[in-house]
Amino acid sequence: MALFTPLLDKYILPLFITLFFLAGWSLKMNGQNNATLILPQLDTLIKESRALTGQREFEAAFAVNARAFALAETCCGQESAAYAAACFNEGRIHHIKGDYHTAVEWYVPSMRIRKRVLGNLHEDYGKSLNNLAVAYKKLGRYESAEPLYQGALLVRRTLFGEQSAPYAATLGNLAVLYRELGNYENAEALNLKALAIREEVLGDQHPHYVLNLLNLGAFYYEIDQLDKAETFYLRVKAFYESNGNVQDIDYIKSLDNLGSVYLAKRNYDLAKDFYLLALQNIEKEFGSKHELFATLHNHLGLLYLETAAFDKGQYHFERALNTLEALDMKNHQNYGFYRQNLGDLFYETGAYEKAKQEQTLSLSIILRSLGKHHRRYREGLREFIHTGFALKEFEQSAENLRVLAEVSRLPLQNAVRHLSETEMSQYAEDFRENINYYFTLADRYPEVADLCFNEILLHRGFLLNTAFRINQFIPTDSLGREYMERLRGVHRQLAAQYATPLDTRSQLTTLEEEAAQLEKNLAREIAKLGNIEDNANWQAVQETLEAGEAVIEFVHYTDRIAENTNKYGALLLTPKLTSPLFIPLCTEDDLDKPLQRLGNSEQAYINDLYSYAGRGKQVYELIWQPLAERLADFPELSKLYFVKAGSLHRLNLNALPTPEGQTLSDIYQMSLLTSSRELLEKKPQPTSVDATAVLFGAVDYDATPSRTTINEVSSFPVGMNRGSRFQNDPSRANSAWQPLPWTEVEIMNAHDQLEPAGFRTISQTQNRATESFFKEIGRPNDDNKSPHLLHIATHGYFFPDPDKLASPVVHNIAAAQNPMIRSGLILAGANTAWTNNSTLPEGSEDGILTAYEISHLDLSDTELVILSACETGLGDVRTFEGVYGLQRAFQIAGSRYLLMTLWQISDYQTQLFMDLFYRFWLTEKQDIRSAFNAARLEMRKAYPDPFYWAGFVLLE
Repeated sequence: MALFTPLLDKYILPLFITLFFLAGWSLKMNGQNNATLILPQLDTLIKESRALTGQREFEAAFAVNARAFALAETCCGQESAAYAAACFNEGRIHHIKGDYHTAVEWYVPSMRIRKRVLGNLHEDYGKSLNNLAVAYKKLGRYESAEPLYQGALLVRRTLFGEQSAPYAATLGNLAVLYRELGNYENAEALNLKALAIREEVLGDQHPHYVLNLLNLGAFYYEIDQLDKAETFYLRVKAFYESNGNVQDIDYIKSLDNLGSVYLAKRNYDLAKDFYLLALQNIEKEFGSKHELFATLHNHLGLLYLETAAFDKGQYHFERALNTLEALDMKNHQNYGFYRQNLGDLFYETGAYEKAKQEQTLSLSIILRSLGKHHRRYREGLREFIHTGFALKEFEQSAENLRVLAEVSRLPLQNAVRHLSETEMSQYAEDFRENINYYFTLADRYPEVADLCFNEILLHRGFLLNTAFRINQFIPTDSLGREYMERLRGVHRQLAAQYATPLDTRSQLTTLEEEAAQLEKNLAREIAKLGNIEDNANWQAVQETLEAGEAVIEFVHYTDRIAENTNKYGALLLTPKLTSPLFIPLCTEDDLDKPLQRLGNSEQAYINDLYSYAGRGKQVYELIWQPLAERLADFPELSKLYFVKAGSLHRLNLNALPTPEGQTLSDIYQMSLLTSSRELLEKKPQPTSVDATAVLFGAVDYDATPSRTTINEVSSFPVGMNRGSRFQNDPSRANSAWQPLPWTEVEIMNAHDQLEPAGFRTISQTQNRATESFFKEIGRPNDDNKSPHLLHIATHGYFFPDPDKLASPVVHNIAAAQNPMIRSGLILAGANTAWTNNSTLPEGSEDGILTAYEISHLDLSDTELVILSACETGLGDVRTFEGVYGLQRAFQIAGSRYLLMTLWQISDYQTQLFMDLFYRFWLTEKQDIRSAFNAARLEMRKAYPDPFYWAGFVLLE
């Protein structure tokens, strides 16, 4: 059980301060009945109740607030600001006590009454919004919290202005929410903005300014920027020491947080010194009956747990628990967390039964205090399942995994309703960890294969579907249309910014923030239409299968029992099965060995990889032989739908050789999918009445009008490749793109076969093969239908993640962090911007069509996109989301079929393959899949080397 890797988030909770929640209460009545007689007494009662709450004398606080309720109701009735104030205070007592569910029950009526009585721009209404948002955040209901924070910001901006302390307080609270969502960029920006406001309004010696420093330290600690966190904490420490105020609780918190920083840095001696100093101070100033006293013992327990001093760790965990018990906090979330830590200690010592006992108690407390959909409950449940693995209680673990799946689904689906694509990507990471547990158990307890299949249906392509949903959204009202038009405009500006040198991207952060907010607005608009819930299951997929068909979902996961080994497996589903089958395949290390390219030329490497006499035998035995043994039980199968994972995206499984001297496509008709969910959600047929084909080829990358037109086909060089010649060497990225003469033949042949088949063809060649024309055909417009066929014969490019390269990358495109920028197509005039690593004047297109730009086009009427460029199937491979590159871009844009390549294939052979495909599709009237298979078979006959034919793939 890997306890220490996720230490920052899992065990040591950064001490964020919700400033406005701690602010004083005020009541403004403006002429209500008996206000002068009763309300001063009411104000006094609420202040007394608040003081008791601060002393954790909750029952006494409730009793005093009950008197406030009675006075408010007698004076003014339940529909009054006075009664709302008592509701607000009742919620606050429950909030401080840690009972967030009940707090919400009181905050809601306080908010509603204040809105009706005081209006939606009143200070007290803003307080209700803020505190209700804090409670929702505590419960993990982020989709409810964020709009409330935004409402509170509006109230405070209107009443006090943006340069005000109340406005800064809500900014800080919203920053905490974004941090928990993994939206670190916005979290940092809001924290820094709040700090700047407080410095200007309050000065850098004000306690609230110093609290903001504490929050920033906690933020940087959370994202593992420990040096920055240390700097902010040291500033807080220095502030209190210089003022001689070392007895302040926030000074002691800074000591505690510094201890946590040094623990994360594995400077155990220094961490221990700060923890003990903080413990000494808290006991001296506040006594041992204090919540921070318990926190410090918990942190010392974690220190000793990490250093394997288990006896000392147990002592401190038990002191922490005893302290909370003395404070009557056995139902508080922290009591559950500390029990969880004690359970982890027992796990590490091999006392699995004791660990199970502590984790059971911990889960029950977290369930009561935070609810079953909270992140900490999911994390605790995973640890409980891990303990079950250690005890080999696989049947019980299977039941718990089903609970984990159930409690994880709703928060994920709710997140789709309000998060941007980037936020959704970060938020989904925690849920995807569940997948590792599902397949770890499936390897040892096959009865959970049905659960595995259902969860793969949910997670695979989840973000792709989210992006597709936003891109294809048709607003039904003026507000939705405004959001969509603004988002498209921002996307165009972002695309231009991404193409500029890194040091000139002055607007990038602002534009990214604006795009994120617009995506969130659209997500809420889409949610209003319903139908977001994804309840697809394996039974529904099975119902789509006809006799002789099967689905194979390959999976790449981390085995949480076998020392976190990365593995491959496959899920098999046929019409006859009563449940899916899970088939273990191999480890990641085993598969990587035959896939390594050790100095061979690309052609020799490919031919060896797809030869059973070469590496192909190893790949077959690792990936397919275990499957073949199970498929033998279903001799009637003739068609396989399959979904790839991990390094399998680099392979064309159709071309995988078998012991009998065949390829898999000789035995089965194989259809590549992004997810088997696609069998349930087939894209609608294009609505275009007349079939239009747009053809790009013979591109003039220099776009000079004096260029000579090529007429002599016999003089064309046969060996030139399409695509990036520097995919593995980005240092050569400034090289100019050379002409591809055979693309002119390819486009002419396509035109000659499309016209008789009834297509209206538009050929864009030479300096007319422009980026602006491409974008125009995909411009979202009610009157603008995308072409039925889009054929692009040009260079394609793909660059690997620059962070994984040994040497720095200087080219704008190759250095981009966004993988959808590092993949694209080269069109007319691109050499000017490409070779100079520069941009054209504003409003001009540079001829570099990135996958990012394509993904924001509308190609929903396009049946087939032919990417007759090399390496168009490449990109960054991300778990459960597939390849981030051109194929993802065209899927988001809405195209139905995508024909692409996995490696650089010569210009001549590429046009020959396309000519064969058109003949089988248009002349012989075969469907797209059959025509593709027939063309590949003909190429195999003419060119036996796999290099010339195995690189073509068709994605449905």
